[in-house]
Amino acid sequence: MAIWAVLASMATAAPPSAPLAVASAPTNASAVGLTLVADGFTNPVDIVNAGDGRLFIVEQAGLIRIIEEDGDVLPTPFLDIQDKIDPFDFYEMGLLGLTFDPDYTNNGYFYVYYNAPYTDPNVVTSVRIARFEVSAGNPNTADPNSEFEILTVPKPFYNNNGGDLNFGPDGYLYAALGDGGGNGDPQNLSQDGDSLLGKMLRLDVSGVTSTTNYLIPPDNPFVGDPTVRDEIWALGFRNPWRFSFDRITGDLYLADVGQSGFEEINKQSADSTGGENYGWRCYEALEPFDTAGCGPLGDYETPFFHYPHFDNTTFNGCAVVGGYVYRGAWLPSLYGRYILGDYCSGNFWSLAPNGDATPLGQLTTNPSAFGEDANGELYIAQHSDTNGAIYRFTITPTAPIVSLSTFASGLNTPIGIVNTGVITDTRLFVVQQGGQIRIVQSNGTVLATPFLSISVSTGSERGLLGLAFHPDYANNGYFYVNYTAPGTGDTRISRFTVSADPNIANSASEQILMTIDQTFSNHNAGDLKFGPDGYLYIPMGDGGSGGDPNNAGQTMTTLLGKIVRIDVDQASGTAPDCGLSGTGYTVPPSNPFVDGPGGVCDEIWALGLRNPWRFSFDRQSGHMFIGDVGQGSWEEVDFQLAHSTGGENYGWRCYEGNAPFNLSGCGPIGNYTFPVHVHDHSNSNLSITGGYVYRGTDYPVLDGHYIFADYGSGRFWTLHPDGNGGWQSINHGTLLGTFRTSSFGEDIEGELYVANSIGGTIHRIQAAKPPTPTPTHTATPTNTATPTHTATATSTATATPTATHTPEPTSTGTITATPTATETATPTATATATATATLPPPLSWENYLPLVVK
Repeated sequence: MAIWAVLASMATAAPPSAPLAVASAPTNASAVGLTLVADGFTNPVDIVNAGDGRLFIVEQAGLIRIIEEDGDVLPTPFLDIQDKIDPFDFYEMGLLGLTFDPDYTNNGYFYVYYNAPYTDPNVVTSVRIARFEVSAGNPNTADPNSEFEILTVPKPFYNNNGGDLNFGPDGYLYAALGDGGGNGDPQNLSQDGDSLLGKMLRLDVSGVTSTTNYLIPPDNPFVGDPTVRDEIWALGFRNPWRFSFDRITGDLYLADVGQSGFEEINKQSADSTGGENYGWRCYEALEPFDTAGCGPLGDYETPFFHYPHFDNTTFNGCAVVGGYVYRGAWLPSLYGRYILGDYCSGNFWSLAPNGDATPLGQLTTNPSAFGEDANGELYIAQHSDTNGAIYRFTITPTAPIVSLSTFASGLNTPIGIVNTGVITDTRLFVVQQGGQIRIVQSNGTVLATPFLSISVSTGSERGLLGLAFHPDYANNGYFYVNYTAPGTGDTRISRFTVSADPNIANSASEQILMTIDQTFSNHNAGDLKFGPDGYLYIPMGDGGSGGDPNNAGQTMTTLLGKIVRIDVDQASGTAPDCGLSGTGYTVPPSNPFVDGPGGVCDEIWALGLRNPWRFSFDRQSGHMFIGDVGQGSWEEVDFQLAHSTGGENYGWRCYEGNAPFNLSGCGPIGNYTFPVHVHDHSNSNLSITGGYVYRGTDYPVLDGHYIFADYGSGRFWTLHPDGNGGWQSINHGTLLGTFRTSSFGEDIEGELYVANSIGGTIHRIQAAKPPTPTPTHTATPTNTATPTHTATATSTATATPTATHTPEPTSTGTITATPTATETATPTATATATATATLPPPLSWENYLPLVVK
């Protein structure tokens, strides 16, 4: 359907049958904006990454351009197939989509979706999926002669081409095809099982040969059904312009551009077996469109989210552009939310997992496609035939004001605060360095009898150092401790079991999982936690002494100076490798150095750490934050993305913070992952204590802020992505007098606590409210007001001479003025207004600039 006809019909479109599900923006929401990455493109319609730092930009005319990691646009296109594109000059046609093979690093394959000429005079055009290869000698250019046709589908009209294709978590190629075009799908191809138009296809391209274009996955839902093509995964789409998979959950989100009234987002769960019918042309969103031969609405999948083109007189948009579930690090307030926009209006929204929407405002004109880079950061293309641009999503973080309140006291050298992870358990378990674990009830009362008391080696940095509860603690009663063994001082990781009394552990139940030799008496680290993947992570110090004399941080045959990852459930993997006396665990097969050469320890997850005393996982995103205690100059916070595959080298002893320390035997600077925060040793700073990302509900202004401290100075910081690829830290100073921050912890609700080791106290972290603004009044002539009256909303006043006064909604006072003024205030007033709204006239496609979605 031509765009002008679409917009003409919108002027009389019926309102939605149910109100739009829109949630209010959270009170702590940081302002979302865009930062220009690069411009000078001609009609960009897709943004794709290949798993490295580059972005590949698809231009509609038939070019693919590369933006390098530093923002430079390479002058030579990656691919130029302008001669292959159907030359008919229609706004929705062209090179429309791109995706890279999951094994692109090895095979160099990538796939494109474009309109190709079709020789049949009864066919207007076609959509083609084709494979190309990167050039053998240059990773920044493709071989234009390497095309291998996967699939070509003829179309009866020029519009509604769809255009996206992506590999799913299952390794199969998914492609979204429009209904073939025309007004209202006149041939009803979207519901025709014998046509591939208006469908989501699922193909196996791993077995492509010179004679086999693609294979059919055997579990495709219509295999064996003679009335439906085997390629079809789902049906009932009009113009599914963009779709994506959540990189964490695997759920599929598909934006389907509507006809005359509604735009919609459809969602398919990762565990779907396919076969869903999303309703077009029987229904447009929830409204009947052409129900001839159709079943009731309940027979179809209804949208996850939809919006009308017009809401009364408000223009919401006319062409939805589907985006991604945000899984990056720079926009914490958007994490886990699906981001979408509208090409016609420039409106953007974020959707919660339940479908509730938060408007993000009008961020740019003519947004045509979203993209994400290898780290999950989000981008948007601005469609223009003169100066198309690529922007990165950014935020302006809100700065909190942090304070502390005393929660519990009477403890002896508390150095750890842990909850059981059981949703109904409000207790906190406090680790005391001397060998005890104490229970603090939700009211701050410390139980007299320790939960656990064991013998440990003490002195210097030794003792009972860490505690973690098994993810299934409610059923198996297992918990794990990290302590220095009596006599030897070696690190010991052990499992214990709770007794029949939930407040007492069975001290005789110890099972030693791992013993690690300690060369010196310091740099034991001591923390341990279960990650989102269910594995147990154990940071290890470098073994101690000054400057890591044995270079343990960089030596792969020792667990010292590393983060260790083990499977205590022994579900799979290999036998213990470097954990001396190791038993009761296996090494996850996905650990990055499994079966490495030269005796590399399989248990290693990351390396290059000096004394990672405290670390944590963001309970919302799964990102890891590590507080690594420095040598003589710098303290640092290290960071690992939730979807990391491990293997990061955080630099010690080659680097301390960002500064070279001992470069003997070190590699180039690009081999190392540098901190997201450093602070020096001035003003009594000397030992960082890593904390947590706040995810509680009591102090929304803190949400997404990582809170940490320095043991030496007692200062506290908050750390937050700045929305521009960097991090913003705020030094909140010393919040109490003499304070030795030994550890942070969170309760089951995500509220944060901090331990003062020398005071034996636990404090709750709060966010102070900003001061209330002082109201002001303005009067002519000059007057002074002493509160004695009340005025609400509106007032009428007469005075001689004239006095003006802007009242607060509720205030009391007496107005004194010279000359004398008389004011009459009406507490409540009713006003009647009549407004006439005129809908805009039918618009042509040129009002919005051409794009491929209508």
